[in-house]
Amino acid sequence: MLEQLAGRKTGRLLDVAAGRGALALKAAVMGFSVCAVDISRIALDDLEAEARHRGLAIETRTADLDDITALAGLAPFDLLTISRYKPTPLQWQNIAPALKDGGHLLVCSFSDRQQSMRPAFRLNRECLKAELEPLGFSLKVWQDLERDENFMAGSVWVKGELSWSREFRQRVKVYSSERDVRKNEQATPVHG
Repeated sequence: MLEQLAGRKTGRLLDVAAGRGALALKAAVMGFSVCAVDISRIALDDLEAEARHRGLAIETRTADLDDITALAGLAPFDLLTISRYKPTPLQWQNIAPALKDGGHLLVCSFSDRQQSMRPAFRLNRECLKAELEPLGFSLKVWQDLERDENFMAGSVWVKGELSWSREFRQRVKVYSSERDVRKNEQATPVHG
């Protein structure tokens, strides 16, 4: 999915729960300015060593996503990626502000069909929509994949479009109501 966006959008990318950074390294090669966060300092040290070996610049930060300050000072990003990890509702609230309005969120992890994984680590389309839509995300693509006997789900979300369209519709409704009131006031003769 990263390849689909690379031709249209580069910029700052935040790889959440990056681990040893396979996705972060690929994104850096594609031209993104990458910041990788993970709870494991050891994994990030491995990522930094591999980035140096390849001549790539990747910023890293050890972060516990349950901590509201975990991503402080890093935002804003054009693209967020999360692979083989499923944030909790609290973590989504901490992650979402790091993405610019109009930015893309790519999520790829095990799907509901992957029965060998605990439910806490499996993606379900409706559950993810229920968690992300209130944070201003709209689903653009959902794809179920089968790879090496693993069932995966990949999705692309855009931040801000849904909330913007709701706000726009509300403003149009208010404007139309105010305009109708003004028309009625002008049409009503005043007797004095």
